[in-house]
Amino acid sequence: RPFHHKRRPLFQDLVHAYPGVLSVDSITAHHGKIVYTEHHTDAEEPGIIWFTDVTARVKHLYSDTTVSKPHDTLIVAAQALAMGKGEIQFESKGLLKDPQNSFVCTGLVENIPVAAFNPILVPNATIEALDGHVHGIYFNFIVDNSFANGDLIFRYQDLHLQKVDDETPVSKGLKDRVLTRVLNHQIIDHNPLPDDTLRTGTIYFERDPEKMYFSYMLKSIFSGIKETVMK
Repeated sequence: RPFHHKRRPLFQDLVHAYPGVLSVDSITAHHGKIVYTEHHTDAEEPGIIWFTDVTARVKHLYSDTTVSKPHDTLIVAAQALAMGKGEIQFESKGLLKDPQNSFVCTGLVENIPVAAFNPILVPNATIEALDGHVHGIYFNFIVDNSFANGDLIFRYQDLHLQKVDDETPVSKGLKDRVLTRVLNHQIIDHNPLPDDTLRTGTIYFERDPEKMYFSYMLKSIFSGIKETVMK
């Protein structure tokens, strides 16, 4: 069916667009689960990523002008298990009345096999992780209505990837074998390499205004990961 084009709001816009009056100091959720899917144009099935054992807090949901102040900061913070395995911590902070919807994002992901992310890598990037372990991903970046900019450290070892078919999620034929060889020639399989310093990545991503906040965060982080692993 035809794609429905629609501009998606960021957090501050959602607060201001609420039809009623908001005056909420904080909301906390425990033992939750978040599932995010995104269907690539050419993929048979959508990519999926999930987080379990979620503890999340949203602070300072104010649209009431009698309560809100110019420097009120909207805070979204969460702890969870990425793909039910690796620890993740995340926090974003942004001024409620910033017309650029700017906010600062910090966080980490630790101790998870790279293959745990295959449910989103295979359909959306046509790449399958055969080996590799994430010791830690640490990020700090600023986003607004248009761009994300920041820094990322990705500590990992034994990274080995395989190119899969665009239409079926398996590696097959000479083409995929050649592309797999090229792909692994282009990536660095450890960070840090033996007797070398830890490489850092730069986060830079141009926002797609038709995607929601969650997609914006994931793709911003992925931009820093990609720079770290590519030669």
